[in-house]
Amino acid sequence: NLFSKLDSLQYDDSVNYPVVGVLDNGIEINKYTRNWVVRGVACPYSDQQLSCEHGTFIASVLIYGDLLNNTHDFDIQGCKIVDCPVVPNFAINEIELVNNIKNAVRSNPDVKVWNLSVSIGDPIEENGFSSFAKELDKIQEDNAVLIIKSAGNDGNNVAVDSQPEKINQGGDSLRALTVGAINKDSDKEHGLVANSPAFYSRKGLGPAYNIKPEVVHYGGDAYFDNGNIVKKSIFGFSTSGEFKIEIGTSFSTPKVAKNISCLDTMMVKQNFDPILLKALTIHSAKYDKDISLSEIERIERLGFGKPQKASEILNTTDHAVTLILNGDLQKSSRIDIMDFPYPDSLIDENGHYYGIVDVTLVYDPYLAPDMGNEYCQNEIDLKFGTFSEKRDVVGPFSKFNPIKRVDSQNLLKDTLYSKRSLKNNYTYEKTRIEYGRKYQPVKHYSIDLATLSNANKKYLDAHRNFYLYLEGIYRNFIVSELEKNNKHPHTRFSLIITISDPNKEKNVYHDTIAKLTKNNFIHSAVATEIQIDV
Repeated sequence: NLFSKLDSLQYDDSVNYPVVGVLDNGIEINKYTRNWVVRGVACPYSDQQLSCEHGTFIASVLIYGDLLNNTHDFDIQGCKIVDCPVVPNFAINEIELVNNIKNAVRSNPDVKVWNLSVSIGDPIEENGFSSFAKELDKIQEDNAVLIIKSAGNDGNNVAVDSQPEKINQGGDSLRALTVGAINKDSDKEHGLVANSPAFYSRKGLGPAYNIKPEVVHYGGDAYFDNGNIVKKSIFGFSTSGEFKIEIGTSFSTPKVAKNISCLDTMMVKQNFDPILLKALTIHSAKYDKDISLSEIERIERLGFGKPQKASEILNTTDHAVTLILNGDLQKSSRIDIMDFPYPDSLIDENGHYYGIVDVTLVYDPYLAPDMGNEYCQNEIDLKFGTFSEKRDVVGPFSKFNPIKRVDSQNLLKDTLYSKRSLKNNYTYEKTRIEYGRKYQPVKHYSIDLATLSNANKKYLDAHRNFYLYLEGIYRNFIVSELEKNNKHPHTRFSLIITISDPNKEKNVYHDTIAKLTKNNFIHSAVATEIQIDV
């Protein structure tokens, strides 16, 4: 049956397939990979110096993953793969590995999404970022690409309920998207719970409390039987074309890489935008409501959750609207939107606004390799909330800011919400969750306005206006370094806000678009090449 499924998918040169570069130990060209896989430029090793088993299995996930495993993880079946072997069948050091990755990415400029399921064995440290992570950050900055990095496997974790070690070095790269693994199916007899952390998947947090891994996907189910690991999935094939089962974050990672490439393929735009694609992926990530983990365990093991596939990210309903703001924020400048288009249809019978608001901010960081936990040198101050009225500014500062907000309240503050509600309903997406601290280039908030404490309901009165505020903040070190080179600090960012009606009754999409038009916002829908329901 598996062989017949693979034969049903034939390469079609007229199809716009997603493209993923694979940085691994090589991919064997056989009847299943032929046409789908091409060898990239600047491979430093001969075929005799490559083992290809690991890379070939990753290729089988990218090309045939849904067919082999009876899943629906991808919108597009098949995948173009650019094979760039960076690991030979003999030992190399970190310097050689980094140089191989650097040359592969630089020499194949048409590839923008790279899968890196290769890890350095040591776990990350809490008091600084690894040299491997810093090199990966530099490679991504120099080449405007996005690396999807595996969190790594804990080979010493011999019990399903034990805690794994921290993620492998390299997984702490701030520009990369790091991927952990979760179980696909439940197996009560062997202690497996669907969508819960796979026992082998290494955990965060990253240095300086950064959320790592950011996302998770299915990496293969397994359990222990008399000290031996019994693997239940994932199906793939070996270099000889025989089917086998493997587990690991190495195989959850290509699922995310392919979906990001699918998303890039389906969105009509001129330039590849790693910040936007990373933001959309994280914004879509969710936890399963039945997962029983503490707050810190959930963040350490699952990050922001399992992301949706591309069509689900781009799809919307009448009951929700997603707004995307891409920008380049100059130092000493700010964005202060005083007429934020929160839909008036989301006002209850008591005259209070309600709704669920999900906010994701991803920005391009300035990085200082020698500054320890102050590796990230810039920050965006983000506020979203309400105010009572606008007033004209009188005096010498009016020319800089002629209008000010009165009685502003940032609704992204923890202290406004009922602690009981947060504690009792933490598992659910509609409950407010705040991720990220200052100087972390990924931030995510999910707020349910209904959970504001009674004392703070006044900030949701229908007569109040909504606002959105962003301002760039920079450490003194990076400002000084940039000024030496006559450069002005600025921050590229992608901000995504989804507003939804928890009761699925109001036409939030229509009301928000109408308000955008009324307030003279220049806006347009996201254009897609593939016909899906948008």
